[in-house]
Amino acid sequence: MHSGPGVSGQPLPVDVADHDGWLALAVRRENTPSMWQADWARAIYDSRPGPYAGLAFDLRHLHHPCSSFFSGSLWLHQAYGLEGNRIALQNAGERVRAVIEVLHVHDFFVFSR
Repeated sequence: MHSGPGVSGQPLPVDVADHDGWLALAVRRENTPSMWQADWARAIYDSRPGPYAGLAFDLRHLHHPCSSFFSGSLWLHQAYGLEGNRIALQNAGERVRAVIEVLHVHDFFVFSR
């Protein structure tokens, strides 16, 4: 698992692992708004260029979703060339689901347990 610093030196807000051809990202318990800097996704891509069949996020510790989470996850989706595949969101809370609806990005995500 990789959870080292991002491009700006901030710790990443996620732990990263390869799992059966997918990139698995688990939001860290101690994630803070400052950890979701704009370059968190780029730091992951630079350290794990793929290819991957898909992206999966475990969101059990994402209680206050921010725009940087969504923009970064969509950036990774595009960077890995995953058009046609949705981003799997595991353990997504009601706030995450509500923000996805408000942002009208539900076509990019699928909820799973």
